[in-house]
Amino acid sequence: KTEFSPSSLDSVPALSEVMEIIESKREELAAKSPVNELYFQYIDMYDIFLMNLHSERLGNWKRYIHSLELMFPYIAAAGHRNYTKSLAMFLYDMENNLDEHTRTAFENGEWVFRRTDKAYAGVALDLCIEQHLMSVLKGNQGLTRGR
Repeated sequence: KTEFSPSSLDSVPALSEVMEIIESKREELAAKSPVNELYFQYIDMYDIFLMNLHSERLGNWKRYIHSLELMFPYIAAAGHRNYTKSLAMFLYDMENNLDEHTRTAFENGEWVFRRTDKAYAGVALDLCIEQHLMSVLKGNQGLTRGR
């Protein structure tokens, strides 16, 4: 059984040729109509979202940071100044201010919490904390019940 990683697929010549054909057809269709161009832009944004989601679930730190870098222009163009400012500071800090131990831990997937041993079960810590607090608050003896 042969396993492939995304980086190993870049070296497959046939796949590179297919990607070039798809890209040229995409450029041709986008040039024909502004609606086509809009659809392709939507597809690009959706791909970035999926990259972000997959990288978080798998605990892939480098891909997660890359997805945030790709999101940055869309967030700025949408006029979300506070998110743009926070994301710029976050990306700068993650690039320049992490000590080696923390960087290694993040690159090994230790920035997500896993409730099971499944590979696709990673959840960001803030979301995990929120889910736990909400379950406690809404449980049988929580704030919303039992009074």
